[in-house]
Amino acid sequence: MGKNNHRPSETLEQSLPRLRRFASTAIGSVELGDECVHSAVSDAIALVANRSFPEREAFIQLLFKLTAQAIGKAISASQADRDWQVIILSELEGFDLASTAKILGIDVTEVVRARREGADPTQFSDIDLIEDALPPERPWKA
Repeated sequence: MGKNNHRPSETLEQSLPRLRRFASTAIGSVELGDECVHSAVSDAIALVANRSFPEREAFIQLLFKLTAQAIGKAISASQADRDWQVIILSELEGFDLASTAKILGIDVTEVVRARREGADPTQFSDIDLIEDALPPERPWKA
């Protein structure tokens, strides 16, 4: 399949573990993280329902952006929370600086500052445990 002809359902399914890990790690709760992912997936489907789906990477970024917005609504995000999200997206999820900034709706200079001064990426030693502890059921699949 060509770059613009990805299968959104496959892209979504492949992205769910990353979205859940991002949300659960950013919030500190698997249940609240799953609620944020459910909200983000519902919003993404509504946004693209009557249009052609964006390219695969743009769709993935949209999913992460909507998840970050849901996280912001679930908790009153402080600067430390935003810095932590920057670290999770750039270090753990592998997004480049520009993509991280776009997902979070901030300037690239803020991403650079957060990576330099923000949360400590060495705290990732237990993140795989969070992902392994995620329940196998998918609350967004009715």
